[in-house]
Amino acid sequence: MCCGHLCLYYGTRSSSLLMFYIGYCLAGIGFGGVWPLMVTLSADLWGLEHLGANYMVFDGTSALIGSLLCGKILPQAVYVAHETKGDTNCSGSECFGAAHLMMASLNVVGVLAAMVLWWRRRKGSDEMYVL
Repeated sequence: MCCGHLCLYYGTRSSSLLMFYIGYCLAGIGFGGVWPLMVTLSADLWGLEHLGANYMVFDGTSALIGSLLCGKILPQAVYVAHETKGDTNCSGSECFGAAHLMMASLNVVGVLAAMVLWWRRRKGSDEMYVL
């Protein structure tokens, strides 16, 4: 997903349609691959006894925060910040370029968090819950 957003950012800078297509494909694969992983992560982290409830909290919270902040507030704030006075249209790379860079940065933070989770989980399941 990070590579997809970087391709989308560079696509806006260079007006390259090929970079847009590559970015769309990479971001789509990254987005689609998250949902099956969330089920297995829920089962691995919290067990199978209450998998449905744990998964729904895990999925619902991330979907709410992600769609609200990353899908609505962030792009709209960048768009409004770069529109010209008296005109509600924004065109050019500055309209959504900063949003793509922010999303790429959030993906890097997500990768780092996943690596920390993996590191703590590989030591043993008992040690994971000790802060």
